[in-house]
Amino acid sequence: MKGYKVLHEVQNVGEIVMEKKTAVGRTMDITIQVVGTSPGSTAVDIYSASRGSLGDLGANYRIIQEIYSVLDRKLASYKIS
Repeated sequence: MKGYKVLHEVQNVGEIVMEKKTAVGRTMDITIQVVGTSPGSTAVDIYSASRGSLGDLGANYRIIQEIYSVLDRKLASYKIS
């Protein structure tokens, strides 16, 4: 995804740590974890936090929604109804 930098990946745990710089220069730390819930099913957990003490005005929420949206588009053909 454009604008994101992968910092660390742990394949055996299913975790990716990345960062994104905002337009005003703040850095957001994002952790994505893929967890097996049952045979053939997985769940994706996303955590996003801004560095610094000021609020983010909902930016972390929008980042999480953007990542889920991209995952939905990319993995739509694999979904089980």
